[in-house]
Amino acid sequence: LMTWKGRARAAGVLVAVLLAMLLLPLLLQAQLAPISPTLLFVDSTNAQTGNASPATGIDISPVFSAVFVDPDAGAIGKKVRIQVSQDQTFGIVTHWNSGQISIADVNNGVRCQNVAYNGQALSGLTTYFWRCRFWDEEDLQGAWSSIATFTTGPAPLAPTGLFVDSL
Repeated sequence: LMTWKGRARAAGVLVAVLLAMLLLPLLLQAQLAPISPTLLFVDSTNAQTGNASPATGIDISPVFSAVFVDPDAGAIGKKVRIQVSQDQTFGIVTHWNSGQISIADVNNGVRCQNVAYNGQALSGLTTYFWRCRFWDEEDLQGAWSSIATFTTGPAPLAPTGLFVDSL
């Protein structure tokens, strides 16, 4: 014969097993957030085949891209955030904190479209630090990328000798 405590213990085990059977499939289907973007590229015109860190001679209005990586095989990247700073710790973002930027859908393991710089004016012959993160189709925020660097080329010179045609 089973005692009252034994029956209570058996009932508790049965409830735990039933809950596990019900919740396990839900837990296994839970979507995970993207992980750190990889292969960060920056370029003056095309960051699809751009320059990896440390990049040099970059225009003062660069474009950026990175590879979207998510532990969920079919995940799609939907948004990106880019920060550009002279502070390599990003304690202060000195030049650009883009916020969430909607991008064309990017498949897992694929490079995102070019994202054009839209921050405070960059100076020529200066080193900047940048990083990015993605959001997936479930709006889960991913981890920051590693920090990459780029150095701008000389700033363009102001035009001289301007002429106006009177015709």
